[in-house]
Amino acid sequence: AQANVRFVTFMGGEPLLHPRIADMMQMATDMGVQPTMVTNGWLLPGKLDALAATGISTIFVSIDSEDASAHEKNRGLKGVCERIRESNTRMAALGITPIASVAMTRLVTDYRALGHFLKELGFAAVTFSYPRRAALGSSSLVWSEDSDLVDMSNAELLAAFDGVEQTREVIPVHNPRQGIADMRRRLTGEGERFTCHAGYKYFYMDWNYDLWRCEDWKAPICPVWDFTPDKMMRDPCQACTTDCYRDASIMLHFSVAL
Repeated sequence: AQANVRFVTFMGGEPLLHPRIADMMQMATDMGVQPTMVTNGWLLPGKLDALAATGISTIFVSIDSEDASAHEKNRGLKGVCERIRESNTRMAALGITPIASVAMTRLVTDYRALGHFLKELGFAAVTFSYPRRAALGSSSLVWSEDSDLVDMSNAELLAAFDGVEQTREVIPVHNPRQGIADMRRRLTGEGERFTCHAGYKYFYMDWNYDLWRCEDWKAPICPVWDFTPDKMMRDPCQACTTDCYRDASIMLHFSVAL
């Protein structure tokens, strides 16, 4: 409340494994905070009705490849695509928008085909997580030093960003065009035009209830219970390529938002 937070995303790990995930979402709704979540979709069919009752309006489902077998092999969840398709079909009637969350890794080899695959699964749109080649500074588990899927050359990365624009021709892409352009400028050495507002408009809270500027930051701000507005970090930052902070910050610019 002190930070005027209006949206919260539950992510992990797999948030649907938490036995009280719906209770936490309902608590957020009751506080005037709009909840959403990122899930692998495996448990969605059995929990969708309970989630819908909390007022959630958007659910992000992780997709790793335009090839169903490659996605399921990477996830270790044989049959998950059919569960995702079933859930996406039901979401429309429940007033929930299904959005695909795709990490730009070597598992995606054809971005236009990816767009068609996502439409087939019933997604309304897609958001891309930008590739990163350095470990996160926080306690977040969304990066692994043992995976070679994101250890891509600059040429591969630039081709991937071209691929995102190809996907946009097939299905709506939530990443702003200016965000894609800024990442290209970063890779080519031109330098980004936009800065990040994490620590001021956006925060990351881990399972220990420590509040961080973002998932990439080197140290937490404080335990969430000790937060006061004077602890906000308002200095502009371009240290990482974490899209959920960088793109959201870009969208604060009126002309880009329009």
